[in-house]
Amino acid sequence: MIAKVVLEIPVFREFDYIIPEDLASAVSPGAMVKVPFRNKVLRGYVTNISHSSNRPELKEIIATINEKPALSQNLIKLASWISEYYLCPLGMVYRSFLPPGIRKNIKGRKDYKIIPSLSLTRLSEIASEIQKKSPKQSAILRFICSHSEKKEFDIQKLSSAAKSSKQAVISLVEKGFLSMKSICASEKDSIFFDYPLMHEINLTKDQETSLKEIIDAIKANEFYPYLLHGVTGSGKTEIYIKSINETLLRSKGAIVLVPEISLTPQTIDRFRRRINEPIAVIHSGLSDGQRSQQWEKISKGLAKIVIGARSAVFAPVEDLGLIIVDEEHEKSYKQEDSPKYNARDVAVVRAKFEKAVVLLGSATPSLESYYNTTIGKYKLLSLPSRIDGKTLPSVEVIDMRSDRQNLKLSCSEELAREMDMRLSKEEQTILFINRRGFASSLICPSCGETIKCRNCSVSMTYHKSKKMLFCHLCGYNSKFLSACPSCGNPKLIQLGLGTEKVEYHIKKLFPHAKLLRMDSDTTSFRNAHRKLLTDFANKKYDILIGTQMVAKGLDFPNVTLVGIIFADLSLSLPDFRSAEITYQLLTQVSGRSGRGAVPGKVIIQTCLPKHYSVTSAANHSYKDFIDKELHFRKELRYPPFTHMVNFILSGKNEANVKSKAEFLYETALKNKTTGIEFLGPAPAAIQKTKCNFRWQILLKSRDIKALRKAAKGILNNSNLTGGISLSVDVDPLSLL
Repeated sequence: MIAKVVLEIPVFREFDYIIPEDLASAVSPGAMVKVPFRNKVLRGYVTNISHSSNRPELKEIIATINEKPALSQNLIKLASWISEYYLCPLGMVYRSFLPPGIRKNIKGRKDYKIIPSLSLTRLSEIASEIQKKSPKQSAILRFICSHSEKKEFDIQKLSSAAKSSKQAVISLVEKGFLSMKSICASEKDSIFFDYPLMHEINLTKDQETSLKEIIDAIKANEFYPYLLHGVTGSGKTEIYIKSINETLLRSKGAIVLVPEISLTPQTIDRFRRRINEPIAVIHSGLSDGQRSQQWEKISKGLAKIVIGARSAVFAPVEDLGLIIVDEEHEKSYKQEDSPKYNARDVAVVRAKFEKAVVLLGSATPSLESYYNTTIGKYKLLSLPSRIDGKTLPSVEVIDMRSDRQNLKLSCSEELAREMDMRLSKEEQTILFINRRGFASSLICPSCGETIKCRNCSVSMTYHKSKKMLFCHLCGYNSKFLSACPSCGNPKLIQLGLGTEKVEYHIKKLFPHAKLLRMDSDTTSFRNAHRKLLTDFANKKYDILIGTQMVAKGLDFPNVTLVGIIFADLSLSLPDFRSAEITYQLLTQVSGRSGRGAVPGKVIIQTCLPKHYSVTSAANHSYKDFIDKELHFRKELRYPPFTHMVNFILSGKNEANVKSKAEFLYETALKNKTTGIEFLGPAPAAIQKTKCNFRWQILLKSRDIKALRKAAKGILNNSNLTGGISLSVDVDPLSLL
């Protein structure tokens, strides 16, 4: 028998291998195998079994890597679709489906949870009986009885909370009063807040209508795609939880995608409080061993609910009945490396293969998803109001061009006044700026020289806390320059600002306030997101200053003020999506305010107060924004009215890169198909990154099939030499 195998190499072809007799029962489509390739041993994936081959001198498969096929038939179909749609070799697609630990056959380490073996009433009696003889064990039992809402306890936290020892806990287990439940280490990564994040609520009419529609679809066991458009605080999570419970009643599984690792712990905690089923977690913050153990747990049916970031869409859930994509508009669902898939779109296709319901949720839906509801591809469900009668926050737009305002400062007079009021009431504030560091560039006032990265065509960012300059593209860093490297002028001007400078200004304004900064600099250590968010939720800080990671999904009832520092930063991007990105960011971060009993307020600081993305966000009017933006996109033939494929050629020799781009463009024009628009070749918006010069060719068309055919023609003629690489991005979210 012959196995058709694709390898983890960027080649669009299969290879034939003989299946040895001793592996005949283990080799089937979806199996992961080791095979000889030239002078190496590579991992491969079996796509099919055949009785013959037209290739001579075949080699044998060396071994299988897992006991059973790594991928189900539906996941094999999904891999083929991704390979075809995103123009990526099938072996590279398979590689992205499986966590590194599974591919390397790494096993995860185990931790344990403590659960009561007896009723709480009986444990309370035992605590009294052993008080004198074993006071530490008694304290542990009393602690468990006083936290009846918790079903399980971390062994270390339990002993610390009861001011006891780990051995005392073990002794109670040995006596049969408590039990130890084996878990994956990653299951400990959840946030437990002092207040209940989610509780049973009386559904609004809009929630009832939407939920009925979804439940009817789940009962039908057919593919149904929905877009749930709900304003911030409208109870989308309640719809998610009830939909999952309905799915579980039918012995089916569910996948919940969240866009950021920072959202995962809070999402897990919300769901754990309401769903009495094991939950698996998949995201890049876990070790290889932890991800392997979670994957095994899912594939063995030990967890029917999966929560995670982008790659969780590939989780091997059997009998999948529901996929939820929360904050479906988020660009973090787009994979940056090949295959450059969008997990939102992959979720829809997987749901189609699985005959499942897919629910895309957002307060600011992407134009593509909203447009799909207008043409009947998706069904729109609406939640136009917040739950419990709460109102959306009032919004004030501050024109930072005013003579009263100092553009060098982070905080307008109005924002400072509102923050002072919140501090006096012991309420919390979130300040948002979508840029980290202290100053975004250094410029010499004498010769005009800007300090740029030696590897990229971008300015270096000054980080005051480290007294270093950093490139946020390639990571290159150098010591802070006290003088211009060109003319020697000792007085360099610091332009722009980021989270560090905002923190610096706010400390000077409010020296007694407790500040927390949350960006990629402060969240680099393990479990940082969990710790920082827990501390803020427990009111250890008055003011949270952060980037995009504080803009969505987080629910802090004590936050009554949100300040948006320079809202138009994203409007300056040379990208057709800049208005959409701005509107989404403003609306999402505004939604963090007023989610508790006290009405919220938002201050938007901007130099473009009349731009429709700003005014629409301030007026809480998605319709105003969508009408203007769709008109703009249609006029200029941009998505969602067309599809695009972006080719980026890069290399260290700019002349060679330019020459190759021009050759591919001319070749493509010779085979041009009607209805396809070719733009370029031209230098990319960021012309140089990591010492590589970049040129791009952009293809646009309404016909995605014709577009992919033309793109394949470019790939087939690429014949790359001289250190030039070619990247292809289907449906790009950014053209930078």
